[in-house]
Amino acid sequence: TWLEDEIRLSWLSPTVDKLFRIGAMLTGQPVAEIVRSVHEAAVEAAALHDNPGATAAARRLIAEQKPPELPKARKPAAPPRPARQDAPPADDQPVEPTHQGNETPAPRAAILKTPDTQTQIRPEAPPAVSPPVPPKKPAADTGGLRTRKAPTLAPQPDRPKRAPEPALRTRQGNDTLYEEITEMMFRQPHKFKDVPALMNAACQCITYGIGLKTAMIALCSNDRTRLKSYYSQGFTARTAFRNWTQSLDGNHLFSRLMQAPSGIWIKPQSSEKVWNSLPEDFRSQMNTDQCFMMSVFVKSKPIALVYADDGTDGPHLTDADYARFKHVCAGISQVLYYFAMQRRKQQSKSPPRR
Repeated sequence: TWLEDEIRLSWLSPTVDKLFRIGAMLTGQPVAEIVRSVHEAAVEAAALHDNPGATAAARRLIAEQKPPELPKARKPAAPPRPARQDAPPADDQPVEPTHQGNETPAPRAAILKTPDTQTQIRPEAPPAVSPPVPPKKPAADTGGLRTRKAPTLAPQPDRPKRAPEPALRTRQGNDTLYEEITEMMFRQPHKFKDVPALMNAACQCITYGIGLKTAMIALCSNDRTRLKSYYSQGFTARTAFRNWTQSLDGNHLFSRLMQAPSGIWIKPQSSEKVWNSLPEDFRSQMNTDQCFMMSVFVKSKPIALVYADDGTDGPHLTDADYARFKHVCAGISQVLYYFAMQRRKQQSKSPPRR
């Protein structure tokens, strides 16, 4: 094994020490216990088997071990010193009175002798008592950072409170419905039975999914001369949109939209040229200052026009609303293209007419 090969070279190599530590980690035993077990196994193997390698390993084990340190000789203990006897106090040394218990000793008096006068006793002045020092508060641990005192702000006059602004109505959409319908359009177009099922689902996706109030889909005639509303949702107050028709003759906005796949977001900030491009009868039926419109094509053939707005009292349309609206229109085009491919396959399979 790896350990045996390394032991044959040296017991004290760093690799052997590393292997001992790995063994201790795998077995959950201390490193010293692993080393002792390996040493005992090497010695027993050298005694039982006449193996030159094992014997050499045992010799290295014995030779490379550090010799045990001999106990140092202790120094002879010094003879005990004789107990010190205090000398009796001299006559000219001050004598300290003894006290017992919790009695406070009286101030000492120094006894002085002079050759010409009698012994005079001069009382010592009582020790000066220093005033108590209040304990310092421990400094807060700031982690080695300097702390600055918070600036004192000057009192400011009370400002007049603003009246709360009226809350704007938020759009109530159904993200789950929106994602389910658009997922079917792009990934499972076969789940739509026919064109009416697709168009009704698209109107519901715009109104209930995105959260807009109204949606209308007008189909283009085969001769590309007229638009007629066939599918609508939410036009309870504007019934004229349910039977709306528009001729494509002339140079108005609808004729331009049906020339190529395109869309427009009409808003209050739109130019006067855009507003003037709308037919007068449509503007009177529209009765709002913001809407989305987009044409739907299958390859180069115009199929439908999709219209949506948020009513006369709804919140302003947003970029997110327009992005979702265009995504639904792209899904309609995707499913219509799938229907066209299925019709072509059916026509190719049917026998030719005689």
